[in-house]
Order: sequence, then structure tokens, then C-alpha cells
Amino acid sequence: MFPDMQSGIHFRLAMQNGKVSNNPVRATQHQREDNSRVRYLSAEEETRLRAILIGRWSEHIPVLDLALHTGLRRGEMFGLEWPDVDVTGRCLHVRRGKNGEGRYVHLNSVALQALGELRRRSPSATGPVIRNLAGEPLHGSRYWFDPALELAGIENFHWHDLRHTFASRLAMAGVGLAAIQRALGHKSVAMTMRYAHLTEAFMLEAVEKLVPASDGTARAARTDTRTDTGHAMETEVKPALVH
Repeated sequence: MFPDMQSGIHFRLAMQNGKVSNNPVRATQHQREDNSRVRYLSAEEETRLRAILIGRWSEHIPVLDLALHTGLRRGEMFGLEWPDVDVTGRCLHVRRGKNGEGRYVHLNSVALQALGELRRRSPSATGPVIRNLAGEPLHGSRYWFDPALELAGIENFHWHDLRHTFASRLAMAGVGLAAIQRALGHKSVAMTMRYAHLTEAFMLEAVEKLVPASDGTARAARTDTRTDTGHAMETEVKPALVH
């Protein structure tokens, strides 16, 4: 808890007990989270982080994979229970997200593999999904994630940035903002717009398809309406992760 919040609580209790007449920290301005910040894990940083985890905290690699391939918030992930996971349907149910509403998150093959490993640690198909090798539920990641970041030399990175990494990689793969919004569970596309600049390379490649080739035909026709990365030229690219 932040010091000004602690002081506020202490003064409020003192007022209730009649020891003081007012709260001098009431007008203190709390710092707001910078929602425009986008920090994502580069491929090289991920390689270093995984090397550290393999050497010291390998049991948490499935947890990292699940975060990177679902975009779940920390609270959503560590509050996830097995009845909310549908492996056959390749989705999981977040019963209550940040905005108070539930949503479904689709699972790609990496997320399914991570869940398979975590399922082997669970004594039954009930209770928390995130567990250690002994089958005990885990309620946080700070004790291994933060030290691993430090040892890997990764600075200015927090757990929530794994969610940014998930969204950024979708954007850089050419996935449309509407699909990213749905994958993240954003109530408004305005929250998703922070990733718009990451789609620029894909969009430049897309509009280049309209440039006539030397024989006068559109490039899109010659390439079967697909980009060099294999994505279909649609308003939204729809991989297995989102739809």
C-alpha cells in the first residue's frame, strides 16, 4: 500500500475515534497509472528471460506461456479455476474482468500446452489453475518473476507488460484492432488504439498490393490476396487465438 494511502487510513480512524478533527492528507493527489504506456517483451529479451527461468524457476514457464498467449491480467490469471477452462472448446471463461464483466478468452496451441502441464499438477478438475509442482495454489508471481527479470537484465518491465506483449504481437502480426480489443476484453476500442502504430508495417504491405505489377495486374491478384507473412487480406486477420 502506498504511504499516502496508509496515512489516509490512519487519519480516518483517528477521526472516527475523536482524536483529530480533520484529515490533512485528504486533498493529496494520487498518481494515476499511465494507460498510454506500451512496454512489450522483445524476442531477445524473452530468450534471456526463458534461459533464467529454465535454470532457476522452470516450474513457472507454463505460467509465463499462459500469460504471453492469453493476455490475461494478473488477477484474472491467478483467480482462474478449472471449471472455467474448456480445453475441447479451446477457451476459458473470465467470470469478472477489470470492468466488472465476464468474457471468453480463446486458446492457441501454446496456451493449451501450458494448461496441460498445469492440469497435471492439480489433484482434481476443481480449484485454482495456477499451482506449483507440489500441487499447491499460487497467488502471485513477484517472488520469481521480478528476480528473473533482474537476472536477465530486463529493465522497466512489469507483469502487466506481458499483457501488452500479447496485444503488441497480435498487432505486429496484422491482427485488426477490433479483434485485439475483443481478445483483451477492452470495453472501448479507445483503450486498444495504443497498439495502432504497431500495425503500420502490415498496413503498408497491405496497400502495396494495390500497386500494379509490370504486366498491369494488381499485385494482390498475383499473390492470391495474401501477404508475404501468410495473412489473408481481410479487414481483420483471424488466427486461432481470436475470432
